[in-house]
Amino acid sequence: MRLSVAQLRQTIESSIKMRHSDKQIADFIRFVKLSDRLDDQTIDDLQTAGAGPKTVEVLKRLETESASLKEAPPPPPPPGSLPPK
Repeated sequence: MRLSVAQLRQTIESSIKMRHSDKQIADFIRFVKLSDRLDDQTIDDLQTAGAGPKTVEVLKRLETESASLKEAPPPPPPPGSLPPK
């Protein structure tokens, strides 16, 4: 399955909120192919959001595999924040 970094992030954050286990999330994303580059900041953000060690391990592998891809667009601003002028 091919996902963008934004889609991967949304999937993982949703899975964390639905209280899926670390193993369930890692097993799901293990078969993902990314369409853009995953970076350290995104992995750190997901870990802070609750991604466990198995998920982070798979994310690190995806980071390596996606290193030659185009940079992912920045995530959208949080709801309620003002756009830059």
